[in-house]
Amino acid sequence: YQLKREIVKHFFLIDDQFQITFINRIPEGLTEADVLGTSCLEYVQEAHHDTVKAAVQKAQQTGHSVRYTVEARGPIDAIVWYSSVVIPFHVNEGRQQYLIVTDDITERLNQEVMLRQQSGLLDLAHDAILVRDLSERIVFWNKGAEELYGWTASEAKGQVTHTLLQTRFPKPLGELMEETYQPGRWEGDLTHIRKDGGVIKVASRWAMQRDDRGDPLYVMEINRDITDRQRVLAALQERESNLDLVVRNFPGMVARLDYDLCYRYASPNYEKWFGMAPASLLGRTMADVIGPQAYARAEPFLKRALAGEQVSLENKVVVPAGKREW
Repeated sequence: YQLKREIVKHFFLIDDQFQITFINRIPEGLTEADVLGTSCLEYVQEAHHDTVKAAVQKAQQTGHSVRYTVEARGPIDAIVWYSSVVIPFHVNEGRQQYLIVTDDITERLNQEVMLRQQSGLLDLAHDAILVRDLSERIVFWNKGAEELYGWTASEAKGQVTHTLLQTRFPKPLGELMEETYQPGRWEGDLTHIRKDGGVIKVASRWAMQRDDRGDPLYVMEINRDITDRQRVLAALQERESNLDLVVRNFPGMVARLDYDLCYRYASPNYEKWFGMAPASLLGRTMADVIGPQAYARAEPFLKRALAGEQVSLENKVVVPAGKREW
């Protein structure tokens, strides 16, 4: 049952003298006869021999699995790092056996070194930048994130990012991760809670980082605070909504024109007077809509209005509906 709790890639059995009695995968360039009966310490850098011995001793004393990390000798004497778990297995002919499950973490450690090297540059960014592993735990947290959220890097690292920030997603997290895995990136707006309890809105961008084989390693997340911008937009939308309500109920006609005197907005009453839907007026000139004679009378006043003066005038316009004049 303990094996079900480990990611099994390589495993082997050793006795209480550290001799290998079984191995599921033979190292490259060796045979089973070359490996069985040899000490597992031969494959570990000498500086880490005591680490292995201490882990086995603790497993023997407690009867529980013990995790440790060592530097080992890989193919062609390459240096690799293994995260290992030693588990008391069974006694064979009076000698205790131990199961050791190993996982090559060299690529992950190399990526972490690269992240540390890049962290100085990332700390210069004003945006909050964090990196999370595939279990959603934070492995990097820049100065911008400290300033935005209030947690220090030491407080944030190891935390599940969406639990720490109490993230509110626009759709289920699983769907967002699927979108991130496939094209390798996602972007959208999220709601987060700061350390002081403040609610903020962020424009968030996620990018998947992969190893040389193309397997996912980390997700880099860049968050920009848009809380004030969202408040301003909400206020503008409310203002425009209120203005639109007033204009729609105003008995006369209201229009907005640009500097070329082309319609950019026309109230619903334009349809009653001219028989044209307001949308059909957009982009058309005032002269085209009210006619050249009425426009000629209005032009001097329009020029004064474009210069910043508030003006008023009365005019006569021929309208299509029954050729009435007003």
